[in-house]
Amino acid sequence: MARLTAPAPADIDAKTQGALDAIAKQFGFAPSMFTMLAANPTVLEIVMGLQGSIAKLLDAKTRHTIALAVSQSNGCRYCQALHGFISSNLGGMSAGEIELARTGPSSDPKRAAVAKFAQQLIETRGQVSDEDLAVIREVGYIDPEIQAIVAIVVVTLLTSYLNNVSDTVADVPGADHQSAWLSSPSAAQTKETTTLNLDKLITKHLTRYFDPSKRIPEETFQQLLRYLRTSPTTINIQPNHFHVLETQDGKDKLADALVGRFADNAEKVRNASHAIVFTTRKDIPDTHLQEIFEKERSDGRFADPEIQKGWEAGASNFVEIQTENYGGDVLHWLEKNTYLVVGATMMAAASLGVDATPLEGFDRTTVDAAFHLTDTDYTTTLLLVLGYPDEARVSRQPVSRFDAEKIFTRI
Repeated sequence: MARLTAPAPADIDAKTQGALDAIAKQFGFAPSMFTMLAANPTVLEIVMGLQGSIAKLLDAKTRHTIALAVSQSNGCRYCQALHGFISSNLGGMSAGEIELARTGPSSDPKRAAVAKFAQQLIETRGQVSDEDLAVIREVGYIDPEIQAIVAIVVVTLLTSYLNNVSDTVADVPGADHQSAWLSSPSAAQTKETTTLNLDKLITKHLTRYFDPSKRIPEETFQQLLRYLRTSPTTINIQPNHFHVLETQDGKDKLADALVGRFADNAEKVRNASHAIVFTTRKDIPDTHLQEIFEKERSDGRFADPEIQKGWEAGASNFVEIQTENYGGDVLHWLEKNTYLVVGATMMAAASLGVDATPLEGFDRTTVDAAFHLTDTDYTTTLLLVLGYPDEARVSRQPVSRFDAEKIFTRI
């Protein structure tokens, strides 16, 4: 229920009702925000007047990009839904463009810059740096257009404040399909998505309790998967197959396999936004090596065929060396590569503002059986759960590690 009461239809005067009818004709329905504002016709008139004025500024997709970025940064769920509807149905923006604008970037470099600048205006309360201004100018915006950006940000802030105070009831068609927009953290909450904050990581515990209401935006997760696919391994051995659990059914399948002494990890899996089962090849047959070499040739990894030929001979020999080093237990070496991939993926997730927690607490036989791996070339090595923390259950205690003098020998 909204915290500010909309007037009863009988209490709306003719002039205000005419304005609401015009809005309904434009949008195809009368958004509850405007019905709520009808309680004070002067405020409604101010809002409509300002929105009419900013409609003359910049192009439509840029205006919608700013509105989406501001709504997300300011945490206005109703505004996110309404601007998502307007951008899609009236602004011609695709779902992908809307999601990118909401999180800050964009497929268009100029709109990406304007979305970031809009968020910087909010975060700094207008006191952006000279560098921030330089960046927005570099992509082609001149001073009158920068003034227009500021004006659009401020008008969007006005409506987001009104909706946040009111907690306006969501009545936007298709809003139930926008759960990723409405439940994931705002750009302000994920400020580290562009720069990895090592100082924060140094003092941060791994997340043990995830917020099940928060889902990683699809574009963010796809970016993480793109990194995972290209993560480096020794001699490009690529020993892994990844079971990506992005549905509740998928996560439940893994959680159900975490029983007995590992049952505590089931909650982490069920409440996380996503989970990944990292599996590793049990050995490296020549067919796997030849598949790697063929892909490298196809991708043009080495321009000179002779260099490629020498690389293949060296890589084959290296596999033999590692097999001998581990007494024929090549899985031991391959799982080291898996751990390298997991560690790199955790850092990639952190750079995107996503928490990633590795889990070794599982019975390999049980998980292998759950994912039909028992009689295959792969076995489960590690689990990784990803998402956003349940803030009420985040550990505030200090991180405990050995002193630097004990673990570093600097030569």
